[in-house]
Amino acid sequence: MTETTTSKVEKWAYPLKVGTVEATDPQQFYKALAKAKDGYYPLGANGLWHGGVHFDEDTGLVKDLTEVRCIADGEVVAYRIDEAYPKSDFGSSHSVFSTGFVLVKHRLEVPAPPAPAPAPGVQPAAAAPQPSLTFFSLYMHLLDWQTYNETPALGRPAFWSGGTWQVKSTAKDEILGLRVRQEQKGKPGYGTVLAVLPRGTIVETGEEDHGWLKVVSVTPADASLPPGTGWVFKKEMTAGTTPNSYVIGSAAKDAMTPPQKGLAVHAAANQSSATTSILPIGTQVKIGNDGTSGKYQKLLEIVSGNPRPALTAANGVLGYIWEGLLETKSEPAEKNAVHVLERPFPVKAGSLIGHVGKYQNHSDPAPKNLLHLEVFSCEDVKVFTELSKPKAASLPAKEKTLLKIPKDSPLITHVQGMSATNPPKVTDAHKKVGFDYLVPVGVLEALPADKKIKVPIVMGGPRPTRFGGVWMDYSEMRRATKSTAGLRSRISR
Repeated sequence: MTETTTSKVEKWAYPLKVGTVEATDPQQFYKALAKAKDGYYPLGANGLWHGGVHFDEDTGLVKDLTEVRCIADGEVVAYRIDEAYPKSDFGSSHSVFSTGFVLVKHRLEVPAPPAPAPAPGVQPAAAAPQPSLTFFSLYMHLLDWQTYNETPALGRPAFWSGGTWQVKSTAKDEILGLRVRQEQKGKPGYGTVLAVLPRGTIVETGEEDHGWLKVVSVTPADASLPPGTGWVFKKEMTAGTTPNSYVIGSAAKDAMTPPQKGLAVHAAANQSSATTSILPIGTQVKIGNDGTSGKYQKLLEIVSGNPRPALTAANGVLGYIWEGLLETKSEPAEKNAVHVLERPFPVKAGSLIGHVGKYQNHSDPAPKNLLHLEVFSCEDVKVFTELSKPKAASLPAKEKTLLKIPKDSPLITHVQGMSATNPPKVTDAHKKVGFDYLVPVGVLEALPADKKIKVPIVMGGPRPTRFGGVWMDYSEMRRATKSTAGLRSRISR
């Protein structure tokens, strides 16, 4: 795999929809994961280490063919897709399980402090590199290729085959060119049409007769037109690089025989800009990816096919094409094997990663829908956390969105009768928190009024401090902890 510098994370997204709509509140995921049958973080129901969380059918977030989205801006570096789900034999039973996955690389960067205003007439200095952390998100137990084959309308991830797209059969821009006519009784413009040469064709010519030029040869060659055959009209061509060569240009407006259609390449990212070429239907290309579908994208590479006319890149861009008339290549580069992309494919938060696949434990009567999601880093998370603290301390209050509950804090079990006038006391029955615990403030604020209370407490000394407190049934807190810790982020610890 070729190493690249991954763009830093700018946006985040939820991996699954809630029903048919986008998730907007972390509490929606906490409630869903609290219902999960197993697959908790960091220990599974069997007591063994489990590196992520499971979105199973009990969560209510997955069903047949549910889309899986990328959780943050990054790059797809590897994937695997099963030709068909493998099977495990348990006596006379056969349990299927997906080994399909997608691995995405991300980079977190501490925001740079505001740069001081430069002196008049002085160029501002380039921003100094900020501390960063590379981490990965892993999406496991994804859909097999057999199901994609049986469901042609199902969306295909753009990174299959390194992000190759092809021009749809519905593209309607017409390929035009210049007719080549056979000479008839000294009148070359009135003879039978021998061929139509597309725009961009180079024509080497001989003698001239009333504005018509004798064709000596054409590049690229046309199998239907032997060398030295036919005549072309001079005014519909532009001068070439040699005295007797011409290029069929935009003045040529004859339809191909039979008619040919494709997708227009524009000089700029808008429809009103000049058309520089047409990509025939089926042409395979690679395009830019800014995460916004249904718009003009940069045309970066022609993988297969012949633009009419040929294109020359300027600053790495061949032109701009309408993404709505492209479709992702319908098949992954390989199956039943881990495919490492030669060039990591950029994806944005919310981009399609794949679809939820099937997984069957030996005790399950039938395969079930399941997504395993985990986040991990191979770098020193503690060092990055320490480097981030000064920036975090300088944030305005509205951007401080996490509440930290330190290890050994008493977690008081809710009992009937607790209220604002009868708040819990430190001496009440309680459990101690085993580890530092982070809770999004938004989750606490979203709780119903009868689950919230403000209690005056003393923090770090005799001076009384007002503190927004929340308490819940201990069993609820424990279930939420084991279900959501992995999703909230293993890199936050």
